Parts: sequence; structure tokens; C-alpha cells
Amino acid sequence: MQKNDFNEKLTMLRQIIKNHHTEGLLLTKQCNINWLTHARSFVGLATEGACFQILITLEKVILISNTIESERLATEELFQIADDIHWETYVWYGETKKVNSRYIIDTQCETDLYQCRTRLSDTDIRLLRELSIKTARIVEQKCHEMKKGMTEFAIAGEVSKTLWEQGIEPVTLLIACDERIAKYRHPLPTSHVLNNYAMIAVNARKHGLFASVTRFVSIGEPSIDLKKKFHALAAVEFSFIKETKAGNSLGNIIKKAIQTYQDIGFSEQWNFHHQGGITGFMARECKPWITSDELVQNNQAFSWNPSIVGAKIEDTILVNNNKTEILTYTGEFKYVEYNDSGNVIKIPDILIIPH
Repeated sequence: MQKNDFNEKLTMLRQIIKNHHTEGLLLTKQCNINWLTHARSFVGLATEGACFQILITLEKVILISNTIESERLATEELFQIADDIHWETYVWYGETKKVNSRYIIDTQCETDLYQCRTRLSDTDIRLLRELSIKTARIVEQKCHEMKKGMTEFAIAGEVSKTLWEQGIEPVTLLIACDERIAKYRHPLPTSHVLNNYAMIAVNARKHGLFASVTRFVSIGEPSIDLKKKFHALAAVEFSFIKETKAGNSLGNIIKKAIQTYQDIGFSEQWNFHHQGGITGFMARECKPWITSDELVQNNQAFSWNPSIVGAKIEDTILVNNNKTEILTYTGEFKYVEYNDSGNVIKIPDILIIPH
């Protein structure tokens, strides 16, 4: 955590307090506390609420936690700003601080906080770049190491182990092999054994930020049908990346993608799964539809995830200085190349490894 980043975000929060004509703002959700502090605000990975709260007033920052969390937070998570905040601790069997009617809770001003979270700071961007490339390399490494006979549980264990070794939290981990890929869009890992090809899809988190990556690997030459689907799907992903430019509406991006699905002969496939959207301090801050008039802005991150039954492509990208950067591109995988006005965009293909 950098103090200047923390202080800049405090200024934004205090402006929200002023705009709402209130005396304070209580942050309770992980996404909001993570945005402000880059701390690990969870105990259980799957929780939405944080394990502590932060009350912002025009004069103070007050951290409210029970005795279970307070020492860890002070020494491991928030030590860089520990001297700048006031601490209120209560015993684990006691009640949390009652919210004064003069304060608002983050759930009451979500629109304002959404605007803050989805415009990434310089520090956020640096951390997201680091997370994205590390996550992509880990997923791709595990694709290269895949062996026939591995169970989906074993693959999930290998991916999780290596992510955790880098301090990266595997918040969502979808693993499927062979026929299960076509059967389910959200395939949780099972004891199913890898025979021909596999998918690894992960929403990974560090410093509160999310990177999303999906990669496919085939042991031996993939079927003609799978190749066809993947090359068709690459055209949809290219549409998403090409259209994700500052000033374009999210609705227009979705419309162009749907048109591409139709052009490649898979006109109904977009119906069966959302197409992704803005990312950052949530795996998906929004999942836009054709009616969305929200405009793409600089310093926003996106994870689009188009899919056709049995195939999916997913990367994390950043719109910065009116350019689009694929943060999860490593240059170490197999790609399909597209040209966007002289700019070569590489879309991940199926990695083929020998039997």
C-alpha cells in the first residue's frame, strides 16, 4: 500500500460524504475496503462483507474490528497506515459499532463507489499488471505440465498451490476435461480424468484486485470441430478487444460481439453465458447488456469471456492512454493473430502438447 494512493482515495470518499450531506461513510464490503487499502479484508474467500469496517469522516479514519482481527490487521495488513487511523476494537462476543444516523453505509452510495473503484489509480494499475502476468504464466505453465490421467481435482490442486505460493488467491477456479467442457459453462472440478483436452479458468485476486484468465490445452491434435469453434470464438474476442476503447458504450461493444457471433455461424451461443465486463476490485463490476449506455473510460480494466459450447476465451485487458493493453498476454502460449489498424492483437488458441 502506498500512503499517497490511500490519501487520494480518502479525498474521493470525503467528497462523497459532502455530496450526500452526511458526516461520515462506513465501508463494510470487501470490494470497497480493498480499493481503499489493498489489504486482505477477508477470512473466508467467498464472503462479500469484510472482516472489519472502516468509518470515514471529514476529520478521521476509524477502523472497527473485533479482537480476533485487530492485531493481524495492524501488523500484517495495514501497518503502513496504522499510525494514520484510529482503532476501535470490540470483543468477539460483543456488538459491532452501531451506525450513527448521521453516517451512510457503502451500500447506500454504491453508484458513487462504483465510479471510484472502476477508475484505477496508478498504484492499482501497477498491481493489476503484476497480478495479471503472474496469473497467466501460472495457468499456462500448468497447461504445459498437463498429463493424461490427471483428475480435475489434481489439476485444480496444482493451479491453486502455485497461485498461493505467489500470494495469489484463487477465488474462482473452474476445471473441466473433455466432454464436461461442453456440458457445463461453470464446471467445478471433479474426479473426472483427463483424456484429450482440458480447460483452466481462474479469477485470481491479490491486493484486492482481480485478474481473469482461461486457457485450453489438448494432448495431441484437437478435433476439427474444436479447432473450428476456437478460431470462430477468437473473432468474437477480437471484436471485444477492438471495440473496448475510451468513449465507446458497453452496449455497443456487446452489440458488435453479438453480430460477430452471428457472422461466424454461432448466432445463439451468446445467450448461454454472460460475456464479461468491467473488472478491478470485483471479478465483474458489471455484466453489460445491449442497453447499457455506460462509456468506456481510460484506466478501466475489462475481462471479456465469450464462449461457444465446448470453448471459451478470457483475458484481462486495460484501457489506458486511449490504448488497449492485454494484461494477461505472456507471449509464451499459442495464439491466433488479428490486425487492428496495424496493431497486432494475439488471441490465445488451444495449446497442443505431445501424448
